[in-house]
Amino acid sequence: MALQAGTPHNVAAPNPMPSTNHPRSGRLLASSAQALAEPHDDAAAAQALFEQGKKLMAAGKQADACPKFAESQRLDPGVGTLLNLAACYEASGRYASAWSTFLEGESAARADKNAGAARVARSRADALTNKLSKLTITVTHPDTPGLEVHRNDTVVGQAQWQLPIPADPGAHHISASAPGRKPWRTEVELKGAGSTVEISVPDLVVEPVAAAAPAAPPPAPSPPGAKQLGPRRPRPRKARSARRAR
Repeated sequence: MALQAGTPHNVAAPNPMPSTNHPRSGRLLASSAQALAEPHDDAAAAQALFEQGKKLMAAGKQADACPKFAESQRLDPGVGTLLNLAACYEASGRYASAWSTFLEGESAARADKNAGAARVARSRADALTNKLSKLTITVTHPDTPGLEVHRNDTVVGQAQWQLPIPADPGAHHISASAPGRKPWRTEVELKGAGSTVEISVPDLVVEPVAAAAPAAPPPAPSPPGAKQLGPRRPRPRKARSARRAR
């Protein structure tokens, strides 16, 4: 069920533009109207997406609802949208995403001086703690120059190595790469709420250095008695005599 945290996108009517008889007023009005229209267009789209997300949630279509809430939040951020997005993730079984989004909603609510929404967000986040699946990525040779580790398409910073990190259930692609080394890749699966998996990144194999091309063989020696031909010298050209005057 979607959270009823109030309508997060109250689209206000644009302020009336003052009249002016300045010769450039038409151009100024046009540019000002365009500047005002763009944010209000985003707010209107965000509101429509939010309403569609609530309808999809009510119909039990969380897979379709969550992207609506996420896009609504991108266009016009709001505490209510965050809380509904977190609730959608929770209903979808994406507990890590729900947990982090509830915490984000708590911070946003406190910034808005909305103590009630902050309490709800913190309570919902705390309730998910025991359901969090965690993935630990250990690196056997962390001193490898230029080593970079990815989980799915996200870089896993060195501060996260050897640390259990909440992750949504399902398949996760782990990869590692470094200059001059063969890339490594594997897939792990977190099964169900509260599961834990540890994966170890091995020492990456050094790429073999390409062999240098063999040097060209020296020219074959001339047979005995063969005349050595040197480069042909050009014949000197005779100077042309000046024509005598008649």
